[in-house]
Amino acid sequence: MDAERLGGLPIFASLDARERETLATVLQERNMQPGQTIFSQGDKAFSCFIILAGAVEVQGNADEEGARRRHLANLEAGSLFGEVALLDGGRRSA
Repeated sequence: MDAERLGGLPIFASLDARERETLATVLQERNMQPGQTIFSQGDKAFSCFIILAGAVEVQGNADEEGARRRHLANLEAGSLFGEVALLDGGRRSA
């Protein structure tokens, strides 16, 4: 991960250059394809994600009547997601 790129993200704006360098050593960049599932509701959490470019659609599982997956949110570049289950040790909520 490029530490300079991290400085352009609002979530890391308060970090100094040395802190961004340290953070960059533990982050992994992944390229996802359109429509690719990043994780599913109920999965065990091992990481959280920061959108560097593009967007992510968050969906919930289908309801009991078998309806289509529920649209919950659209996340854009700079957004952090997947951190709740990582922090609380629970399962993915969406």
